[in-house]
Amino acid sequence: MKLPLILPSSKIWPLKIQILAYGSALLVCHNYIYVMPMVVQLGLFVAIMLLTGIPHGAIDHLVEEQNQSKHKLRFSLARFLSRYLSKMLLYGILWLMLPTVALLVFIGISAYHFGETDLASLPQEPKSEKNLFLSYGWLLVSILLATHLAEVVPILSSLPRLSDSSLDTAIVWLRQYQTQYLMACACWFLVSLAYYILRAKASFGVLLNVGMQGVVLMVVCAKLPLLLAFSFYFGLWHSLVCLQSIRQHLMQNGQLLTWNKLVKEAAFFSVIAILGISAIIILGNKYNQTPDVLLGLFIGIAILTAPHMEVMSNMFDELRTNAPKQPDGGLAV
Repeated sequence: MKLPLILPSSKIWPLKIQILAYGSALLVCHNYIYVMPMVVQLGLFVAIMLLTGIPHGAIDHLVEEQNQSKHKLRFSLARFLSRYLSKMLLYGILWLMLPTVALLVFIGISAYHFGETDLASLPQEPKSEKNLFLSYGWLLVSILLATHLAEVVPILSSLPRLSDSSLDTAIVWLRQYQTQYLMACACWFLVSLAYYILRAKASFGVLLNVGMQGVVLMVVCAKLPLLLAFSFYFGLWHSLVCLQSIRQHLMQNGQLLTWNKLVKEAAFFSVIAILGISAIIILGNKYNQTPDVLLGLFIGIAILTAPHMEVMSNMFDELRTNAPKQPDGGLAV
């Protein structure tokens, strides 16, 4: 099965370059050629979430089985699912009881997960890489949120049990000190990067590729409307890069899994995940005085992806330990 307009195995146009090209083209198209109405943005967002966003986490059981296999451990699907669902349940309760805390937790672990994924090509350096991942991801998430306050605020305002005073204070502060805040996040990342460079043996070419990649990602995320920016980063960039890395992790007899087999493996749990998110949206709109489909979708994705991030972190540890790297700055796939 071939993904439309994407040639993941191409050595001329690596997957990452193609996705960055699509994002840049989308930015030019929306800002200078055709301003997409909200209904088109929402349709594109939902389509990408269904095609790549949700499915990229629907094969965590296969990833974890491979993780344990490489450490000569016995894998139990029943035990894995019970632990996975228990974490989702606990995190769902946290969203119900303490949404502000749940939101901060989600932003934090998402930032680390995004940083770990985007910087997976860098050589391992245990004493400095975790801070680098978090600082990079925090800068990316901060740009995504702080540059779209007008779109983010209505979504957050509909969170039940969220303190209006704390939310209003944070929003006023961000609006007043947005530039200073983003500069502080950028400084944290640059200091973390400098410390990493001092300790690791990363080639200049890899660092240059990662730096250029990060700049393009952040510019596209800042200049596109929130729905398009999130669709591009999470649905295209993050999900497809993760899926490509999963193909490498699940390599059989020296051969990458075909996209067709990967889609088939993800289909069942993708349907379950979609049904679960739909239930959250329906229940949330039933008991919330200000129904919001995007809020329900956001919380549903947050609950589903919380345990997913742990599985993927273990996978990236394996890949970064054992896999050779490509000249384009990505994991060898």
